Amino acid sequence: MKNKEHEETDTDKEKKKICLNMRDVITYYIAPLGSIIVAVAIGISGFLGSSYLKEKAAVKARTEKSYLTVEALRIYSELMNKQEEVDSVLRKNIFDSIIRSFSEMENVPIEKLLLNLKLLAYNFNKSLNIKPFFLFLRDKKLLSNTMSSEEYLKDLENIAQYVITRQLWVLEGDGKCFFRIIDLNLLKQNKACLLLKDETITLGEIERNFRIAVLEVNTNMKEIKVRLEIKTSQGPNHALDIKIVEFWIGLFDFPMIDNIYLFHDQRCAIILNQFSEQTANIALALFPDALAGMKEKPYYQETVQHILETGELLGEEGLKKSWSLK
Repeated sequence: MKNKEHEETDTDKEKKKICLNMRDVITYYIAPLGSIIVAVAIGISGFLGSSYLKEKAAVKARTEKSYLTVEALRIYSELMNKQEEVDSVLRKNIFDSIIRSFSEMENVPIEKLLLNLKLLAYNFNKSLNIKPFFLFLRDKKLLSNTMSSEEYLKDLENIAQYVITRQLWVLEGDGKCFFRIIDLNLLKQNKACLLLKDETITLGEIERNFRIAVLEVNTNMKEIKVRLEIKTSQGPNHALDIKIVEFWIGLFDFPMIDNIYLFHDQRCAIILNQFSEQTANIALALFPDALAGMKEKPYYQETVQHILETGELLGEEGLKKSWSLK
């Protein structure tokens, strides 16, 4: 009996000892570890919560910015439309007033006619063929008491040259040009065409060779008749395309209006910059079709061929470039 009690006592002691060990483990190991786990969990939840709030705030900010951007674009578009309407009305009134002065030119002083011609040339040179106005005033030779014939013609030429120079600057921006000097005395001596030096220009990966021959000269009208031969390289597997045209050029031919349409959405124009009794200075400009004024509709056959070759509408590439953000 005593042995049994003694055994039970030993067993109780063992149990107590185990309990104490477990308590120590919980107290010294598990409890701190639990605190660490709780702290880490709180930290992770706080980080995730902070990230969520930041992302939500960023999304809200982007949404508000997008809304404000769209609203700003709408307001800007409305303002631009109103400004264009006002400008269109103003330009229409100016145009009507100028045209009325030419229709009633007998009662209009020559100085006012020249001023109206200058306004017409400076403001409508890209959308209107103003060459007939220059030729009409040149041939009429309406003179006033304060202006001689030389002064009158010089003013006409200066107005035209100003417009031509400004247009040439624009065409040179996206295009290319070259200049040639014509010896008029040599042309008269030869009594035949005067062949100028060839020039090869590459624009938009299209290579063209230009050959200019001067055929005739009209000294009184300050005009030159030329023959232009254009050879376009279509690639190694295509035949060489040759185009030959003959035409007169004068001091009142503007390159954005008086030009030659070429394949691959390009145009070229010959410009008479200066004219004297001995020499004439000309320039040839090659430029994209998008820069030309008073553009005609593309030919049906050419449009179909362009679609079959590239899968795009004729002129679509130029529109993409003009609308792309740089």
